[in-house]
Amino acid sequence: MQNTILSALLSLAVWLAASLPLSAADSLRFEITLDPAVAKQPASGRLFVFLSQNPNNRREPRFGPNWFNPEPFFGLDAKDVKPGETRTLDEQADGFPGKLSKLPAGKYRAQALLHHDFYSHAPGEGVGNFYSDVQSVDLDPARPQAIAFKLDRVVQPQPFPESPPESGTVYGIRELLAALDGEGEPAGGVRIARASMEMILGFIASHRAGGARLPLPLSGADRRLTVRPDGW
Repeated sequence: MQNTILSALLSLAVWLAASLPLSAADSLRFEITLDPAVAKQPASGRLFVFLSQNPNNRREPRFGPNWFNPEPFFGLDAKDVKPGETRTLDEQADGFPGKLSKLPAGKYRAQALLHHDFYSHAPGEGVGNFYSDVQSVDLDPARPQAIAFKLDRVVQPQPFPESPPESGTVYGIRELLAALDGEGEPAGGVRIARASMEMILGFIASHRAGGARLPLPLSGADRRLTVRPDGW
């Protein structure tokens, strides 16, 4: 009888140990430090770690996720991150396609980023966002592991491209033809085209609002291109 009770208690203890979540020190985690060399005051935003195993993706992981071929990334809200302070991104963080403990073991390219420029929908391109160098790491959620990142770089604004004094139509066609022939992207590119269109929509939305100043990018505004008197 006594042996039966001891066996039952031992089985219960094993089950409880297996069901309890691992502590931060016993699990895979990312330790992210904001370098005082690039940040002079606390910053609040969303802390990310982007991972990639795609050998054909030459871009830095921070430019993810690619919605057509998404790879793992993790994030959590970070308030008042002080210069020199380290924040931990672990099992409590949001993740895609799942929690950090569900990440398949393997070799990844990894990069951390603090997204505090909410004018950009893409964290990797948000001007002023802090990010780290890209690391090549072997990750395995089954063993304790701390991966350290230092946010020591800042996303810089992209200069508006210079164009020669000629017909914009002729110049644009020549740029597109050169891009189609494999000579790189047009000078404007998708980001410049999007920013230009947003400015046009902003002018129209401001006109509809009686000349009011509107913040860009537009949020919840009427994005139609037509302007006409009421009753048409």
